[in-house]
Amino acid sequence: MHCRINEPGGFDRRYKSEKYGKAAYNYEVACAIFSPHIVHVCGPTFNQNDGTVSRRPDGIQSKVPAGKKVIADKGYIGYGDCFSTPNPQDPQPLHKFKDRARSRQETLNARLKMFMVLASVWHHPKEKHGSVFRAVCVIVQYEMDLGEPIFDV
Repeated sequence: MHCRINEPGGFDRRYKSEKYGKAAYNYEVACAIFSPHIVHVCGPTFNQNDGTVSRRPDGIQSKVPAGKKVIADKGYIGYGDCFSTPNPQDPQPLHKFKDRARSRQETLNARLKMFMVLASVWHHPKEKHGSVFRAVCVIVQYEMDLGEPIFDV
């Protein structure tokens, strides 16, 4: 998930997001498949694709138990055996299940972006962005716990 930030002292290629073409922080957020729980948040990072973020010491690859997989999008192809990415060879029921899980993740991302502090350009000290992002994650988790869950896979 990319969150736009104010250009730090003019255009700096190190902060450029491939998604926006402008400065942004990138976060890795994961939701449990069979329950409405945010189970992983990594970031902020900048100028790194999803697969690179997943390999960080605090990235999702370090948290996936052996023999388990994470349903991921095409951005994770080739970044590890723990990712189950879109595959046209998958049987139809598995393909539909993985599509639904990815859609559910996008629904979670949209809920996070409903908070204008994440949807608009960040103009505050960069050191505070991670704390604010995690605070929004906690609020969204409380919303899901108290009667507004995201749809089931």
